[in-house]
Amino acid sequence: MELKPIKKIKNSCPFPMLEYKVDVLYNEVRKASGIAYIILELIQKSAMGSEKIAEVLKRFGIPSDLHYMFAKELSSLVANGILDTRINSSYIDNFKYFEQMTLDLFELTAKGRKMFAEGAIPTGQEKAKTTPVFYSPVTRKFELVCVQSYAPLETSFLGEDFLDNVKYDVSGMEEYLKFVQTKVGLKAEEMIIKITYQEPKKLAAKAEENLTITIDANGMDFGFATSDEKAFFESYYSSALMSAGMLMKDKYKFDISVPTVDFDSLKIDNLYIPSDAGKQAARPCKLFIGRGVHGYSRTDNVLRYENGGTYLDILDEKAEFALLDNAGCKYYLPLNVRIPCKTFGDVFEIQLLVETVASEDQFKSVLQAIYLDCFERGCSAESIQTLAYVATVLGDAELLNKYTLKKLSELGADEDRIDLLLRLNTAFSKCEGWNAYFAEIAKDIFNRYVQTVELENIIFKNTVLTPLRKAMEMPEAEYISALAEPLKAKESAELVYQALDSASFAESEILAVVNVIDIYATRVLERTPIDGATELASKFALFSGNLWKLCDMLGVENPSDYTLKDDYNIDEFFNTFATYSKAQKEIEKYKAYAKASYEQLKRFDSIFNPVQEVLSIERTASEHPEKITRKFIDEQISRGRYSVAISNLLIKAQYDLRILLSADLSVQANELIDEAENQGIIKRDDANRLHKLRMCRNGLQHPEKRQIPFDKATLEEWRDTVFSLKGEQN
Repeated sequence: MELKPIKKIKNSCPFPMLEYKVDVLYNEVRKASGIAYIILELIQKSAMGSEKIAEVLKRFGIPSDLHYMFAKELSSLVANGILDTRINSSYIDNFKYFEQMTLDLFELTAKGRKMFAEGAIPTGQEKAKTTPVFYSPVTRKFELVCVQSYAPLETSFLGEDFLDNVKYDVSGMEEYLKFVQTKVGLKAEEMIIKITYQEPKKLAAKAEENLTITIDANGMDFGFATSDEKAFFESYYSSALMSAGMLMKDKYKFDISVPTVDFDSLKIDNLYIPSDAGKQAARPCKLFIGRGVHGYSRTDNVLRYENGGTYLDILDEKAEFALLDNAGCKYYLPLNVRIPCKTFGDVFEIQLLVETVASEDQFKSVLQAIYLDCFERGCSAESIQTLAYVATVLGDAELLNKYTLKKLSELGADEDRIDLLLRLNTAFSKCEGWNAYFAEIAKDIFNRYVQTVELENIIFKNTVLTPLRKAMEMPEAEYISALAEPLKAKESAELVYQALDSASFAESEILAVVNVIDIYATRVLERTPIDGATELASKFALFSGNLWKLCDMLGVENPSDYTLKDDYNIDEFFNTFATYSKAQKEIEKYKAYAKASYEQLKRFDSIFNPVQEVLSIERTASEHPEKITRKFIDEQISRGRYSVAISNLLIKAQYDLRILLSADLSVQANELIDEAENQGIIKRDDANRLHKLRMCRNGLQHPEKRQIPFDKATLEEWRDTVFSLKGEQN
């Protein structure tokens, strides 16, 4: 059964290559001239064989004085092996003999027939051409061009003497050159006479990733893409040679020396070449532990121990770094590994980064060692985060509790304890089981610290406690109650309220703890000054000031026993009443905090509201008394708005009587009625009705006085009387 590979490494393996500088000697050829062509054409036609060459030329119109040219060309053709002849070739270019020669004395050689057919004939000259020829001992083939990259053999790990023990044969080079002579620059018709060459250049040629090193549980072997490479490799290479070759490349060696170990002594989960070590060290993890020997480190935000040799030793003394996450730990060893070589039956050495998954016990041992280290170190952000990680993985929140209690005990002030506890809670909050410990610790610190709250420090103490309160998820009402408790024991409710207000708590939340509404309402009733130190106090101070200003204006000292004054400034009344009404609305929402006091305050409305209502009616009517019509009065009566009708009727009566009597505005209503009666403008019964109207109107403004009874019929009588003053009927 074929084993699953642990690692496959693609590499380039150089093979030897020979470069020859070859000199090629050959016969030059040329295109057949017109003379040569005529001669060869005539000789090929056997029907003309017994004829003299000279006679045939003459028949074709070639004069005798040109025959020497043909004789010379014929001699050249014989000399170059194009033609064969039965006579001495030295006679051919002798004109005396040429005239007697017949065509049948000549015939084309096999070479001649071929070359004539191709249109070329030898020039009779030998020439040389130089060309490089590459020979591969691996493939046993020649090439004019080496397509692979190459370098001098001595520069490779093979060494200059590598070919000394390699058997190779280049005897077929001439045959190869004849086969590719056109690529060399020779014409196809030209004939290679011989080749010569000097000692070749010894080269090392390599193809990209032509070698595969496969490592499995039983060892390793070398694999190649072609059978030629494989066969040559197995014949002339060795494990030692390849080990040396790997070390010549930076990516296959570590920067410093590494321990040598046997393959079967390792627990291997994965393998990486040295150049990949940095990439492996940068893989995602929760905690990075580095020994620092090889320089592998992290620049990201993961937790790290850059000089963590103590912890790596727990895993393996040869471990250079380890990656820890919630699931476990992987550690990495840079080694020179001796691996059984299946190809050669010996041992191959290669530098590798060995990845091993730590056992559960190893993992826990490392985590426990890290915890003990953090326990003794200062509370740095990294230590805290590391502890959170350790406790999460181990599922033991008690570790966090012990650490927290120890670090808190080392601090002298509760402010510092609260700050540290909050920092720890932020880091530990996602750790299962921590919240229960936090709640207990936080409650203890909170209860102790809140007892130190005083009027002078409440703002500072609140600033310290607020983040803790939020982390404890304490309701604000409960928090305010806790803050107020030590204050209420030694300070007045009003001062406690002021203190809580200065700490910017919501008004409703403060009142739920400290009820000052009844205090302020009582002070209003008692006409006691209210210090406007808070917005709430200012509301009651404003209300109280305007309430008693209205009382002073109207002559009210007691809402149960009073007599309203008439000599007050109406404009001032309206201004004060408007402010009073607005202030009253501001404090109305606090009614539930002082119901009894609010009931007493409500009695003042029965005094102020009638006055305001009558004065408002009269002010509106007095601005345009001429517009008070019988129809308007009838509408008010029909709607039951009797007070409006009464006030408007009195304004109308005063207005008309002043016109009739030519009286000024200083004359009072009772004086106007009496004067009109004295002057006979109205009768006594009319005067009595008008006086009753006047007293009824006064009763509306002075509810404390005896009221004049009236009904709808009475109102209609008063209406008729008023509109009769100037004779108005409608």
